Amino acid sequence: MWIKTIYLFVAVFLSSMDDKTPEQVAVDYFLTNLLEQDFPDQRIVRFSDVTRTDGYYRVFYGCQDFDREFVTAMNQETPGPSVSVNADKSPIMAKKPRFNSSQPQIIVHSRLELGGQFYIYIQVYQKLHFVEHYLLTVDQQTLSVTHVCKVSEVI
Repeated sequence: MWIKTIYLFVAVFLSSMDDKTPEQVAVDYFLTNLLEQDFPDQRIVRFSDVTRTDGYYRVFYGCQDFDREFVTAMNQETPGPSVSVNADKSPIMAKKPRFNSSQPQIIVHSRLELGGQFYIYIQVYQKLHFVEHYLLTVDQQTLSVTHVCKVSEVI
């Protein structure tokens, strides 16, 4: 009897823990709110399930929401460790990335922590067509997306 009670307590406790990373929060927001809106004709995307620890944040000088000093400070920060992310909330099919694929590739970069916020850089590119750069701001306290900056680039 006691073993069943303890097992039930542990199961309920573990299922109530929310261990989402800021990167996963940003990915979920991107997939459910921005993907279909910005890429309505896409049926398949390529998704890398591990974050990258490199990133060229200078592209966000083109974003009116951040001043030059802020973007410079971002470039001097060291990104967090590489973490696993998933595309479970994707409304369209997400497959593993391929180097020569004609479908858009989604790359998630590890978080930057600056001024009490997390910043997650998501890059979407389609070979020989375009690159879309998204910088999602995730609040440290609530782990929710509070701001999105988008910069477009044609290749």
